[in-house]
Amino acid sequence: MVARIIAAARREGVALLDGRGERVEAEARLREILATAALWPTGAALIAVIEAELSGASGTGDDPAAWAAAATANEADTAEVHLLPYSRLRLAEALAAAGRREEAEREAREARVIAEHAGLGLLVDALDRFERRLGRGDPVVGAGPAPGGAEPLTDRERQVLALVAQGLGNRAIAEELFISVKTASVHVSNILRKLGAATRTEAAYLARSSGG
Repeated sequence: MVARIIAAARREGVALLDGRGERVEAEARLREILATAALWPTGAALIAVIEAELSGASGTGDDPAAWAAAATANEADTAEVHLLPYSRLRLAEALAAAGRREEAEREAREARVIAEHAGLGLLVDALDRFERRLGRGDPVVGAGPAPGGAEPLTDRERQVLALVAQGLGNRAIAEELFISVKTASVHVSNILRKLGAATRTEAAYLARSSGG
């Protein structure tokens, strides 16, 4: 039930970003979810996680401060046992995305200690994957104007474009860059718009043909 509420809250967070006439309705449903969770003994800790999942400038869960607050809230004895290491893992991901790698490594180590002690195999596996990605480092893409003299791509968009050119989908891009799938999708949409490309394949071709 806890996982369902978190997943539902994340879906509502995505809907809030759509801006297609559903903004008020989606927000109302989200508040209903939070109000229901608040009635539980574990409500405060759970709500902190939900708020963190919806944090960041675009509401995609990338605010380190929100995840730090979620981790603190889930240190309570009444919190679900898996939410503390989960919050610390998500904090590590948010820190890594912000370029704060040493802090990310520290949080990942702390999350591992808790997850292994509690026998949370799936979280340990997730930490293994995260630490492998962190060890490889983010892909580096050269600076310069966007192909065809279009609106320049940001550094992050160039990183995303490099991965698009490798044939990666949004989920794989999100994992490589420590961002959410929704954020990866937004970056890809911006890249297509800036390059005037109709498809990901065309964007990759434009990038290669320009030397980007």
